[in-house]
Amino acid sequence: MSRLILFLLLMVHSAILFAESLVIEPKHASFEPAVSSTPIRHEYTISNRGSTPVEIREWKAISGVGEVIGLPKLLEAGESQSFEVHLNLPPKVGSAGFRYALFSDEPDVERYRFTLSGFAYSLITPEQPAVDFGTRAVATGQSRPVTFSARESTPLKLANVKSAPDWLQVGIKDQTATLTIRQQPQAGFRIGTVQIATNLPQQPMVEINVRAVLAGVLSSDIYAMGFKPAEVGQSVNADVELHYSGSSDIGKLEIDLPDHWKARRSTCDAKSGDARSCLRVHVSLKVAEKGTSTGNLVFRMPGEGELAIPYGLMVLGEGQPVRELVVGNAATDERIDITRAVTGDREPLVPPPAQAPDNNESATRVARSSGPGPVKLHWSAKNESKVFGYMVYRSQDRAGPFVRVTDAPIAKRDNAAGQDNRYVFVDASVEVGKTYYYYIDSLADSGFQQRFSPVFSKTITSGKQ
Repeated sequence: MSRLILFLLLMVHSAILFAESLVIEPKHASFEPAVSSTPIRHEYTISNRGSTPVEIREWKAISGVGEVIGLPKLLEAGESQSFEVHLNLPPKVGSAGFRYALFSDEPDVERYRFTLSGFAYSLITPEQPAVDFGTRAVATGQSRPVTFSARESTPLKLANVKSAPDWLQVGIKDQTATLTIRQQPQAGFRIGTVQIATNLPQQPMVEINVRAVLAGVLSSDIYAMGFKPAEVGQSVNADVELHYSGSSDIGKLEIDLPDHWKARRSTCDAKSGDARSCLRVHVSLKVAEKGTSTGNLVFRMPGEGELAIPYGLMVLGEGQPVRELVVGNAATDERIDITRAVTGDREPLVPPPAQAPDNNESATRVARSSGPGPVKLHWSAKNESKVFGYMVYRSQDRAGPFVRVTDAPIAKRDNAAGQDNRYVFVDASVEVGKTYYYYIDSLADSGFQQRFSPVFSKTITSGKQ
């Protein structure tokens, strides 16, 4: 019995020794639904519940977004102070989550984690535009337009290009951005993001995701290369068939591979009617370390241009499951699934707008009506499992333009499954003698909007209801 008591006392003593002194409240904070690309601030409290002072050495935005402001450098025992997280929401829609960590001088504490999450939506459509020039090589000068629209009281206008990949030229006029392929010394697969400032203070920026395969004197039927997961000691192999449209000798081809890769050349026959020279290159790697590896295999004709083919490889430890393999910068969401890239079975850069839930009932009281103000809109809905909320738009002309009159999304109610949720919106900013037209959009959990109701109207006959 004495040994058991001693063991328990040792466990309690160890728990006290290794207890975390700092407490961050709230540990998991949330912000109200907000428009993408707008600033968010949230306050936290940090307390030292231990018996000795704690030095806070640094903080880190694990998600790569936001700053920690006003964090104390030292907390005495029993002391509490507040600090804030400041961030600009990325130009994305749907659920948004951001993770942070604090590091102290406590030798037995790795880090303190806390989060900030919420929902972001767009006032501008398309919400998350994507331009895909396709899997065939595109020549210099090819263009794609993207036209934006917004149902705000201030007409939307694109202001200037904030950033764009160097292989794209971006022109803007009014509400349209035109993306044009620039001449580049290196051909091959490209992925990037264009950010454009707007004149709307409530949503100061829009973003376009772009990808293309750029044409050059060298080309290949493979624009990205993926391998099945391998184990340490195994080899991965692939054949790349290169086509050359220049006037030099393809035998002068230079091959630039990452460390430990090997290449072997062989001839290949061009397809009937194809005047281009052909060369087959066998590439191989004997993997030595586990982990994920990405990079480029570069093929170069001196003085004429290059072709870069990205690759992705995952080397597994014993019993390790496969979770994800991407090419690009995951911190900026420039991602592509390599396996789909090789097979050509690719998904769009951004998800399509969520479909309306089955049997989602249309708005009620949609007929033309007249009566005193203010205007009260009533509607009901059920099966809202994929719905975040609703937005109401108004015009004084049946043909528009319509302008948003809800300051923020009307949040979905949480009623029992199968029961109708009932909603009311009151528009008090109406004038006697005028007719107002309304419709309602549903806002999906993904952040995409779609029409929920038809247009309906009310003529205001007096000022009281």
